[in-house]
Amino acid sequence: MTLGRGDVVTRMLAGTIPMRMRVSRIDTQFIHCGSYKFDLFIGAEVDEMLGWGSPPLMTGSFIILPL
Repeated sequence: MTLGRGDVVTRMLAGTIPMRMRVSRIDTQFIHCGSYKFDLFIGAEVDEMLGWGSPPLMTGSFIILPL
């Protein structure tokens, strides 16, 4: 499946709380869901203000793509 604008993904907050989110755009590095952005390759949430990102940084959530 190819992910695109308008598709629904599941954000796993703290690895346990599922939140459905709609993809607003995808660029060469990130999947954007409104004001949230996730690493295109591993799904980790990226938030510069919280210091979250892809390894070696830590993150507080990640997305699961639809099957």
